[in-house]
Amino acid sequence: MEQYKTYLTALFEKIEFPQEARGVMLGALEKAWGEEFSSLLKIYDENYNIDYGALIEQMKVLSQKVGLHEYEGLLLLFLCLVPRLEKYYQERGYSQKMFDDIVKDLRYKACECYGMHGIWGTFVPSWYHNIFRLKVVGFGKLQFMAQPFGCSYQGQGVVLTPESLIVFVHIPGTGSPLTREDKAQAYREAKEFFQPLFGAGNKIPFATSSWLLFPRNKEFLKLTSNLYAFIEDFDIFEVTEYPNYDETWRLFGKAFTRWEDMPQDTSLQRAYIELIKRGEKTGKARGVFFL
Repeated sequence: MEQYKTYLTALFEKIEFPQEARGVMLGALEKAWGEEFSSLLKIYDENYNIDYGALIEQMKVLSQKVGLHEYEGLLLLFLCLVPRLEKYYQERGYSQKMFDDIVKDLRYKACECYGMHGIWGTFVPSWYHNIFRLKVVGFGKLQFMAQPFGCSYQGQGVVLTPESLIVFVHIPGTGSPLTREDKAQAYREAKEFFQPLFGAGNKIPFATSSWLLFPRNKEFLKLTSNLYAFIEDFDIFEVTEYPNYDETWRLFGKAFTRWEDMPQDTSLQRAYIELIKRGEKTGKARGVFFL
């Protein structure tokens, strides 16, 4: 256990893990440590392409046994898989920067969980499947994964089918602005990394599906804003409205209850409050760009 304490203490410092959360996770390690927990870590030691669903279910059971909240136990599990993840990165020849960029996601999800539920943990453990399978990689403040497109698109002289290979762009909740410089650097690094999959000289289709692309957002943003610039990168080809405001937690950092209870610290939050007060819809959109 001591080696994990030492490793996690250094990791927390590196990824700027919240101080309170550090104590919670080290305390959780004390509670969970034993043969059963060690056996779960060994599963990942031997192979990263494992049944994460089964691993998560086993950790839920163990968390209940040792008196941990499920969300705490799940975050602890993935934190303790990080030392082996780092070795997998080294074995593949991935850079230390790539590793550092992706493991920051553990902080992002811990902060989201605390905002939503008041618990330092993770309530979306399935998100980590592809990170720990080495499919989702991070470059700066953005994350990327090569995958089949899953839908159809025709535009800019290109036709994409559901089977077409694209690079999906994920925008994690970093807690800091995604500047134009951050965005451009992340795209450059991702293009260099994924180019061999598409052939030298070929443009790469980047795609995403997110509430950030919802067209109405541009009504509320300054032309000079970072989010406006992000939206402008994409050719939006599909828009979906949500049946309720549950998904607005991504903007407000907490579960939606009543508009009166939502934070109004940013101009976008205030604009959404006005939209919700009028009973209008929020939503998401799909978009593509080529680089």
